[in-house]
Amino acid sequence: MALIPGYALFEWLGLSGSLGALVMGLVLAPHPGADQLSHSLFTVKELLLVGFFVTIGFAGLPTWHNVTVAAVLLLLLPVHALAYWGLLWLLGMRNRTSVLSALLLSNYSEFALIIAAMGVSAGWLSPHWLLSLSLAVSAGFILSAIANPRSVSLASRFAQRLPARPPHKIHPEDRPIELGEATAIVLGMGRVGHATYQQLSDAHGYTVLGVEHDPLRVHKLRELGVNVVEGDATDYDFWTRLMGSSTVRIVVLAMPAQHANIGALRELRSFGYGQVTVAAVASYQEDVEELQDLGLDAVIRLYEGAGETLADRSVTADRQVRTTGR
Repeated sequence: MALIPGYALFEWLGLSGSLGALVMGLVLAPHPGADQLSHSLFTVKELLLVGFFVTIGFAGLPTWHNVTVAAVLLLLLPVHALAYWGLLWLLGMRNRTSVLSALLLSNYSEFALIIAAMGVSAGWLSPHWLLSLSLAVSAGFILSAIANPRSVSLASRFAQRLPARPPHKIHPEDRPIELGEATAIVLGMGRVGHATYQQLSDAHGYTVLGVEHDPLRVHKLRELGVNVVEGDATDYDFWTRLMGSSTVRIVVLAMPAQHANIGALRELRSFGYGQVTVAAVASYQEDVEELQDLGLDAVIRLYEGAGETLADRSVTADRQVRTTGR
């Protein structure tokens, strides 16, 4: 699709073949199979990217002039990070989000090399710039790895020292999440999560808050009157946004993926929610055993739970039939 209808057709029409491949990618992107195709081509893409970097290396050996230019470019990285922080802050992001994002985005991207290579081939840039940029990009990755440790506590503490912003001035998707008087939280509002939400609310009288990462599902559930917020329970940042959790008594892990439930459990415990009752649903027996080993209070296998519900409803229906004679 990229080579024949895209590249070859555009070349035949006198246009850029690369533009044709890009247009074909835009045409294919909305297709339901685009994600699977992307995953299938990932290895090929990485191989081609490595080949591109090898061609950069063939451009020549760097000189001290290239090293000096690269060092000057590296001195601009703090300005780069500060500019990102200011832009994100102006867009309404929280201090913590702005600081962490600025740290992650502060290094030079490898796509700068692609643009530089195009500039050199077109005669817009001198070839020595390509070598200087390759040194700056490589050294920038090293500095970024040092400046972005696995623990984000240092950056979080720095962000807390910055002036606080009123919640109404923060971007809606980054505002603190008010738990209010919620006594139960359901993480994952698919079919199982939604049914759990209804049972806790209707049958047991809990004030329930649902958490779902899919914005379309969140919108549909809100139209049904469900108290649900958009968020990824496996994301550290989601838990930093929760406000007022003293009334929560039950947390249900109802996400379909086992690793997602375990990730949410890890974040849940790291933020001091250890006094609540934690329950989870799992698809397979080995997943049930893994969750039980992690110390959950209640774990149910998905199909066993469906069987119990089916049995309960069968008995209820039988009683109604015998009572009404229908």
